[in-house]
Amino acid sequence: TGNSQKAQVQMTAYFSGTSFSFDVKVSTEANNDNFRVYVDGTGQVTKSGELGWQTITVPITAGTHTIKFEYLKNGSIASGSE
Repeated sequence: TGNSQKAQVQMTAYFSGTSFSFDVKVSTEANNDNFRVYVDGTGQVTKSGELGWQTITVPITAGTHTIKFEYLKNGSIASGSE
């Protein structure tokens, strides 16, 4: 992703449990370039900086929800793997 750009993946699915989990590794400019996760448009997770692989668990109610994974790169300074 170049400066001032974003990449995202979004899905809508039925969830039967009380949470969902995913693994993530982040290598970005700390506090400026962010990996974010949204549930039905509400931010649930924000990560930036140099973070090794970790499992993130997000609470969710049973039912149909839209999950969006997004990476937002600011307009300057490249750091990490971006």
